Order: sequence, then C-alpha cells, then structure tokens
Amino acid sequence: MGQNVTTEEAQHRDIPDKSNLPPREEEIPGINFLLGHEETIGIRCTLSRWTHIVKNLSEEQKEVVRALGFGTLLALNCRRLHLRIFRWLVDNFDTTTCSIHIHDRRFAMNSNIFGRVLGIFDQGDQISIFGDVPDKVLGIKDSITSRCIFLKDIEHWLKYMTMTEDEFKVALCLFLLGTILSLSATDYVQAGYLIPLMDVGSIYRKNLSSWCFTSLYEWNKKFHMNRHRMKSSCISGCVLLFLQLFYLHSLLWESPLVDKELIPIICWTNVKIKKCLIRLHKEGGVGSNQISIEDIYNQPSAPGG
Repeated sequence: MGQNVTTEEAQHRDIPDKSNLPPREEEIPGINFLLGHEETIGIRCTLSRWTHIVKNLSEEQKEVVRALGFGTLLALNCRRLHLRIFRWLVDNFDTTTCSIHIHDRRFAMNSNIFGRVLGIFDQGDQISIFGDVPDKVLGIKDSITSRCIFLKDIEHWLKYMTMTEDEFKVALCLFLLGTILSLSATDYVQAGYLIPLMDVGSIYRKNLSSWCFTSLYEWNKKFHMNRHRMKSSCISGCVLLFLQLFYLHSLLWESPLVDKELIPIICWTNVKIKKCLIRLHKEGGVGSNQISIEDIYNQPSAPGG
C-alpha cells in the first residue's frame, strides 16, 4: 500500500532534487515519493514478487515459462529501480517523438528495442483485450470482478500450483503482465487480459513486445500529462525497468561491466547496477554530457536528434 512522504522525510531519506549525488540503492515497493517541494510521484514496483515466484517454480514449470516466450524473465536479478536515474530518464523521454535524449544524443524508442532489452518478442498474432470475459477462470470465479483480477489472488494461485497445465499458463501470464510487462499503477490487472489468453496454445504466438511497448508508451504519456496538471502523478514500473536497463546497456565504458552481447535483463544484476552507478557518479553523473553513449541497437536517428 502506498504512503505519503513529507518534504522533511524525503530529505531524511536522501531523495535528491538533482541526480548527480552519490548513488544509493533504493527499492520502491509502491510508495509516493516527494521529489522537490511540490511534485509527488507514485510508483508501484513489484519485481521482487516475480523473483519470489520463480524461486518456487519446479523445473517442469520453468520449461513452460520458456515455451511461452518468457524464459529471459527467469533470470531477472535487478529487483531495484534507482531513484538517482529514474526521474532524469523519464524527464528526458519525449512522448511526441517517442524518443529519449540522454548525454547529448537522441534515440528512437520502439517495440523492437523493448523486446531486445527484456527478451520479449513479437511472434505474429495481434492482441485484443476487447470482448466477452469468461465467467469462470482458474476455477475461482469470486476473485474475478467484471473489470479486474487482483494480483494478490493470482500470486496466491501460483504459489500453490504444482501442475503445468492451462491454469498455470494463464495465471503465469496474468502475473507477469501485472508485475513487469504491462502493469498499471494499481494492484490488479484488467479482466480483459484474459481474452487473448483463453486460447492457451497460441499464447507464444502473440505480439507481446508491441502490446507491452504500447502500454509503456501510453503510461509514460499519461504521466507527463498528469504531472503538468497536478502536483502528483503515477508511473508504471515497466516504464522504469525498461528505461533503466536500456540506459545502463547503452553506456560506453572502456572496460564494460557486462557482456553487451547478452540481453540486458539477464546481465544487469543488482551488483552490476550498483557498480555502474558508482562509476557514473565519479565521471560526472547522469546530467553530464561527458558520459559516452553507444547506439548498441543501431536505431535510425530520432526526430530532432
């Protein structure tokens, strides 16, 4: 559950207005942070909930995860989103051109990059969440309202499921969408998410990267609109995870901290990220144009770049 943080508490927690202070690991379990004197930003980060589920999966269940196309998420080991860089990255994301401007360079953002950062790819079938939602799913009708399915219920099902059949596959996909890939700023997923999952045999053929990137873009756009109209706003955790990993993987160090041939979500662990942020601070911080960035995904120039 979120909580409000006063200016005094924020200063006591060393949450800065500027981004070039010494890095400090910060986990954000759904909290409202006061940044500066006026702006409150609500974030729901649930990466650790997924890693706890992974620890309890059997090898057979992990094989199912891989067959569904989510194998890279089994290796997720960056459970923290860092306040030192997140606000700077979001501030520099241009929703008009769908691009990000970092260290005096501009990069176009699209579903292809999203897939290459998180290891989730399009397979051809379009996704629609509009239509009739099944009356009964996973054998528990009372947990599903006409509009949403609570994550705590999905999490509970997964903890006690030992099978690898259709119920497990549907619950797994719902949980991933609600915690990492297409989450909102609330603790539930839309009931409409069940619609593209009902044909369980075709889940692996869905255009998950495009769908999730569209969700990411819309949340980022809504965040920028709300923060200009109100003193508080919410942002999806998938936006922050994607931008953080994209940024870290694009940094050009003389001695790389990770193997750039690997998918970012696999190689950027908590330890590697902490080392990177320390080095980043020593070389001028996120706001410095002295930091070198490489176009690791060979994207065409973004408008205005």
